[in-house]
Amino acid sequence: LGGARRVPISLLVFYFFVVVLTIGNYSFNIRFEESVYGETMVMLYLVFTITGTIAYFFIAGVAWLWAGKYSSGSNDRVRKTAIGAFAMALAHDVPLFTIEWVLVQCCGFETNAFLATKFVFQCVAFAVSFIVSWLMYTYVGAEMLQYWYAWPTADQDTISAAKLRMQAEASKIKAHFTREWHDPGTEIMSPDERPAAVGVQEGEDHSDSDARFRTPRGLQRIVTALAPSCATVTRSRVDTDGRVYDV
Repeated sequence: LGGARRVPISLLVFYFFVVVLTIGNYSFNIRFEESVYGETMVMLYLVFTITGTIAYFFIAGVAWLWAGKYSSGSNDRVRKTAIGAFAMALAHDVPLFTIEWVLVQCCGFETNAFLATKFVFQCVAFAVSFIVSWLMYTYVGAEMLQYWYAWPTADQDTISAAKLRMQAEASKIKAHFTREWHDPGTEIMSPDERPAAVGVQEGEDHSDSDARFRTPRGLQRIVTALAPSCATVTRSRVDTDGRVYDV
């Protein structure tokens, strides 16, 4: 795995140990200290241990593996990583960090090594998930503001300049195919001169010659896709009376 892909996989492994410590802390410590911590705190710890475990195994873990193995680019990887971090922050880190902070302030952890170890890991997990979630929130919020209010930016100026260049290129292509059947000496080639102009041998079937004098459909689609605001390339044909018609 590349360096950027190691980040979500590292989170996947790190949070596995955090979730295991959370389950162990409740199973071997918190539930036996109800007289010290209080029934409400013990119940809340159990609730968020369950929600955190579910969030890790069914949301965050899947999102991080998705980001580490199947992401199509850096932006895609960041979004998928942030989904997992946000899920863990909401269901595990923020509530359990708050509960453990209250327990430490109330009772201390000098005589409880399990709680002390778990609190250190919980602080790191809270910092990671909170920072990632906040950065993603600011990014998405700024993107939405830019979309709704459309303040001018350097990127927009660059895009506008590119559109102008594409419009000029489209005009050149249109002019080229408009002049394609014009002879330098005369304004428009006569119908008898068409086979020689397009490299068609005498005696060939020209029943579909109308299609030969049209701008290639694929080229027109390319120009339209690249410059949607530009003038569409005109497909033209020369009628038997020598006039040019748009088709």
